[in-house]
Amino acid sequence: MSFGILSASERPRNFDQHLRDAWVHLINNHFQSPEHAAVFFGVTEKTARNWAAGECGPRGGPVAYAIKHMPGAAQMLLGGA
Repeated sequence: MSFGILSASERPRNFDQHLRDAWVHLINNHFQSPEHAAVFFGVTEKTARNWAAGECGPRGGPVAYAIKHMPGAAQMLLGGA
């Protein structure tokens, strides 16, 4: 594995944008409502509504939980082919 020059899409700032967009997509397309996502992730309804609107994103716990419990989430969130 090489840790040399990263392509533009692999740079941390670009990946941050991808992860934000992917999380909004996950919340809005895989749950009936933000409230449903709140129950699934154990967060407040306000937090889930903010996620759905792209106003904020999750910390590591919900991301790891999604990757573990939602088929395809890892590929979507991490940008796999």
